[in-house]
Amino acid sequence: MECTVPSASEAYEYALRTPSPRRPSAARGSASEAQHAEAPVEGQHAEVPSWESVPPPSTPRCPWPSPLTPPRTPLKQLQFCEYSDRLIPSRAGSNLETGFDWLTENGPPNASTATTSAKGDGDPAAFARLLRSELLGLSSPASVGTERDERSLRTPERGLFRYKSQAEEAETALLSASTCLETPRKVARRFPSAPYKVLSAPGLEDDYYLNLLDWSLDDNLAVGLGRDVDLWNASSGRATRLCELETPVCSLRWSRRSPHLALGLADGDVQIWDIAVGARLQNLQGHRRRTCALVWADGELFSGSQDTSILRWDPREGNGRPTQRLAGHTEEVCGLSWSDDLQLLASGGNEGQVYLWSPAQPLAAARRLGCHTAACKALEWSPRGALLATGGGTADRTIRLWNASTGTQTSMVETDSQVCNLAWSQDGELVSTHGFSTCEINVWKSQGGLSRLHVFQWHQARVLYMAMSPDRQSAVVGTGNEMLCFWHLAPKGPKASLTPGSSCSATISEGSSLSRTIR
Repeated sequence: MECTVPSASEAYEYALRTPSPRRPSAARGSASEAQHAEAPVEGQHAEVPSWESVPPPSTPRCPWPSPLTPPRTPLKQLQFCEYSDRLIPSRAGSNLETGFDWLTENGPPNASTATTSAKGDGDPAAFARLLRSELLGLSSPASVGTERDERSLRTPERGLFRYKSQAEEAETALLSASTCLETPRKVARRFPSAPYKVLSAPGLEDDYYLNLLDWSLDDNLAVGLGRDVDLWNASSGRATRLCELETPVCSLRWSRRSPHLALGLADGDVQIWDIAVGARLQNLQGHRRRTCALVWADGELFSGSQDTSILRWDPREGNGRPTQRLAGHTEEVCGLSWSDDLQLLASGGNEGQVYLWSPAQPLAAARRLGCHTAACKALEWSPRGALLATGGGTADRTIRLWNASTGTQTSMVETDSQVCNLAWSQDGELVSTHGFSTCEINVWKSQGGLSRLHVFQWHQARVLYMAMSPDRQSAVVGTGNEMLCFWHLAPKGPKASLTPGSSCSATISEGSSLSRTIR
């Protein structure tokens, strides 16, 4: 029989198709001995089996199944693991807010951050806060850097990038529809609970019809104390006595153009003083009874008296005579106020009538707005338009807003107390002081009608007098228990000279009754 020897390539392919079976380790020694025993003698040719005589390959005895034969035991059912096989991070359950805080605040600065900060090209922390605000929509970028959550101060419980996905609902949406730069939250306005300064004012009259307090543009406060007039400088805290008169003072008012102070006396006379030299310039006689209301307008002076008349004076003429008499009220004139454009003069009387006077019509009242059911002393023009605010006495207890252009009433609110004074703040808010029976100070919003914004409930007596500071951010009020109280009204702090602890806290007296600082 002819022997056919397979080629090397055929033998290699056969070896690949037929893996050699593993032998037990215990029989390794005997097998090697048998191999040596059956080895052919040198020079003797070994018998080579033919290709047809080769037996079929036996089933391999390996612990794993062959790729060509079915497995001995069925494979276990595939278990779907919640871990990703390609190590792709899943952020569904990650706390991105904590991760951002950890990276931007607790993470060590890298070289790129230091280089960027050194070059001044930008702030990496600001960019991180901006990115966080855009993605998370949790807070404004400005507040992220200043208000840190307590969780940002400790290591996060979970990593920023995790390979395990969990079905957790996020507290807030990852993508916010808001803009990148959100509108900052409006800070709640805080009003003081007590005045920042209190002065003793012995001799201050407890009379609703008088006007004994005024604040000049030079930061000088004038106070009528019986027959005396005292000055107090808010910048230096110096109090001086201007004059001592024989007749009680009923009203006073500063001129806006010059350091002149007008005084209305109980006998009807009107005096003009120059505080620069401390001397009286003129004594104007024309009223028959007490003068309770004064107002300046472009160098001219208007006075209202208990004799129901309004007199117009021009101190520049120097003759001491009134240039005009305005008649319309039937009882005492207790309130006068000029508009900012000096086109209309408003007057209020004890009978409750409110009149408007115009320089173009000097002999008659331009318009009669309306009537309160009690005396109308509180009158004040809005600096932002032809809007007049008026307040009634004890029997009326209302604040009303009037449109001077049309002569109609636009708003009215009940105050449940006597309205003594009205003034507009720098922010366009209306400030009112009250007597019986609440003795409080109210701040009102005027947009869309009057609505109460805040109430100062600190005083124990009627708040009869009020004067606004030159910047209209503070107010001083005089009460029936002979006290002068200074209040902060605007959200922004007043001038440094008016703040507690400044020089105004120590009052220097030069013959003045304002020598005692209570608070």
